[in-house]
Amino acid sequence: MNILPLIQNSESFISLCSAAEKNKSAALFGAHPIHRAVYAAAFAETLARPVLVVTDTDAEAARMAADISRLSSAGTAGFPSRDFVFLGVEGVSHDLETERLSVLGRILSGEITVVAASVEAYCQYTIPKSAYLSLSLTLKRGAKFDIGSLLSKLLSSGYTRSARVDGKGQFALRGGILDIFPSDRERPVRIEFFGDEVDSMSSFDTESQRSVEIERQVTVTPAREVLLGSREASLSLLERQLQKAGGEYEKLLRKDIDLIQSGITPPATDRYISLCYQSKETIADYFDDAVILYSEPSMLRSRSRTLAEQHWDDIEPLMKAGVLKNERNAFFRPFEMGGEGKASIYADVFARTGIASNLSAMVNINASALPRFSGEVAPLIQDIGAYIASGFAVGLLMPTERAAANIMGDLADAGISAYIDEGGGVSHSSVAVGTGTLTSGFEIPGLKLAVFTGAKATTKQSLTSRAE
Repeated sequence: MNILPLIQNSESFISLCSAAEKNKSAALFGAHPIHRAVYAAAFAETLARPVLVVTDTDAEAARMAADISRLSSAGTAGFPSRDFVFLGVEGVSHDLETERLSVLGRILSGEITVVAASVEAYCQYTIPKSAYLSLSLTLKRGAKFDIGSLLSKLLSSGYTRSARVDGKGQFALRGGILDIFPSDRERPVRIEFFGDEVDSMSSFDTESQRSVEIERQVTVTPAREVLLGSREASLSLLERQLQKAGGEYEKLLRKDIDLIQSGITPPATDRYISLCYQSKETIADYFDDAVILYSEPSMLRSRSRTLAEQHWDDIEPLMKAGVLKNERNAFFRPFEMGGEGKASIYADVFARTGIASNLSAMVNINASALPRFSGEVAPLIQDIGAYIASGFAVGLLMPTERAAANIMGDLADAGISAYIDEGGGVSHSSVAVGTGTLTSGFEIPGLKLAVFTGAKATTKQSLTSRAE
């Protein structure tokens, strides 16, 4: 369902876009989380620029990304935070790290232009963009590779060698067959060599081991965010540190050096992040000229202070124990909003203090969130009738096509005409029905727009049975 044209043609939205195009700051008040998603989607569709939404928590970022994806055709993803691994604990999951790397790769490929991230994920340092690109490798059918050099490249990029590939970040070599599971792919890839030439490539199922789809080109991206480099570079880096280390840090360095000499990637390379990269970068550095929407700025400030305190509580004992070097800001960039020459949108329900004083535009849409409906439809029909009588454009999102067909019948029985929206958009004094769900419905009175969303399928009989 296309509800964005009503937003995009409004004076309030045009003023916000004007500020963003000039790389100025602006404020959007009267906006609940669902409205922030709507406006982020509208920015993505209107401005030829990426959009980055900063939220309070990972859960809120995931909901925001889901809503934006439903409202916009722009490639959208949530970017989660992760726990840094400072100690060599067995069985540590790298799932979140793999998900983050997948998002970074899809940003660089142009597949994703909209990202929602919690303030924690927004501030966490990650692999710099230049390192990500330099450590990525493209394999093509017919290309020639030295197998030994290729395996060294995979190890340098954070991949783990295993007998059989069953998870992302792994590779296995059996004769002239190389299996790799890149972090940004849904399935692993099997590469068959004829000598040193790539003879064939195909994705395959990890359970059955059967080929799924022939591949002509495969890009293998880094499997870890903190990479020490090649075997030689890793040893050189850690041995230089060993010369000036002592205590527990010296013991850890020697243990990691032994692992590298044995061809094993140390499990806790996060503690070396400041040694691995000359520049410190976050998700924000992967975008050029992004519009950043700060969702509830006062909450973001409070949350960032709490996170900074928790992070210090976590790393201070490790610093005292010699596990980490004494670098307070080695893993997180101190949280800041806006800045000179940055397109920043501060979005909140209320006009709170603490927002940048040099706002180029300030808009209050005085909007409300509407709860998702399920089951009985009589109250829904009454609400829709009231909105139509007031000249509103009404959008109605149903979870399935069957539910959409049922609600069309209910509306017809109530004397309300409706149509299935196929992308043409919603119009005033009419009801457009589409499939899908949002985290909540919403209304924007100033635009005479109301959108309802269902939580589960609703049957036509629900209205008929009450009438009887």
